[in-house]
Amino acid sequence: MAPHARHFRLNKPQRGRIMIKKHTKIYNIIKRTAAAALALLLTAALAACGTVTDDVTTPGAPAGTSSPTVSGDSHITTAPQGSEADGTATAEPEETLNIPENTIDAAQAIIYDIAAKRTLFSRNGVIDGKVYPASTTKLFTAWVALQYLSPDDVITAGDELTLVASDASIAYVRRGHKLTAAMLVEGMLLPSGGDAAYVIAAAAGKKIRGNDNISAEAAIAAFVGEMNRRLEALGMTGTHFTNPDGYHDPEHYTTLEDIARIGALALENETIMKYATLASDRVTYASGQSNKWQNTNELIRPDSLYYCADAIGLKTGSTDEAGYCVMTAARNAEGKYYIIGVFGASTGSARFADAAKLIDYALGRRS
Repeated sequence: MAPHARHFRLNKPQRGRIMIKKHTKIYNIIKRTAAAALALLLTAALAACGTVTDDVTTPGAPAGTSSPTVSGDSHITTAPQGSEADGTATAEPEETLNIPENTIDAAQAIIYDIAAKRTLFSRNGVIDGKVYPASTTKLFTAWVALQYLSPDDVITAGDELTLVASDASIAYVRRGHKLTAAMLVEGMLLPSGGDAAYVIAAAAGKKIRGNDNISAEAAIAAFVGEMNRRLEALGMTGTHFTNPDGYHDPEHYTTLEDIARIGALALENETIMKYATLASDRVTYASGQSNKWQNTNELIRPDSLYYCADAIGLKTGSTDEAGYCVMTAARNAEGKYYIIGVFGASTGSARFADAAKLIDYALGRRS
């Protein structure tokens, strides 16, 4: 996929590096032996996500680019769970669990404990550590836009639609269509509409500039500038965005922990989560047009092989450079929330299989 023809770059160096803990060979052997012994003593946990096979492809799954090479062991550190859900005991995770190298397909992945504000597991097989977020960017676009717009604000789509890449995913928003800000959020999150992202970003950008008469380019530039200002204010110094829809640009990147924190922000926003958790919806615009949108996140669609009852909404993404991505959330029996992120999977189905497995690890059902 070619880079976006138009983007709005705010040069800012990436800072921060991912620290990787190294364990001794003897320690790893002891851990693996202990995990194997524990597995023999436990009966299979009844996972709410259902059975997820190690075969991460399905017939007819879209072909994808190979994920970057992953090297090194991946580890997860979890707080004690000791929970029972619906009367079914789950394995209490060890303080540190070793997730075998071949457990997931993705080159990059994270489990983030929101309450503790810490990364419990991360894998980053990309040399420079950058994560290309693709359309998961739209979670932050929605969050920033809703700082300036009310969900009920009616917005008319205009010239900003000319800035959307011709091969971007769309929600079929046309010039002159009138939608509420909430509908545009839904259009970003269900069908992953780049058109919806640009329309809401332009409306918010005009609010940011305090001028409804500025050009579409100026409005988008103002919005992207505000995205980056907010990222810096939030301490997400490893992230820099150049557009509101996540279309690939070498300077549009994040880190695993930053994008997980963006997921946590989205999880706290009522409007975002109202739509991020919908499998599908029929929407009637304020201007009268009607559209049916289906969520690209198969983790929350009951008709999908990869439906996972524990998955709580959020967003998919994919570009040639980012691979196949998905972000979701999960909640354990004690009410503790986790963000699960998968990036650089080789196929669309692989990302969902990976996410379901990581949910099981987060909830203590795998060890």
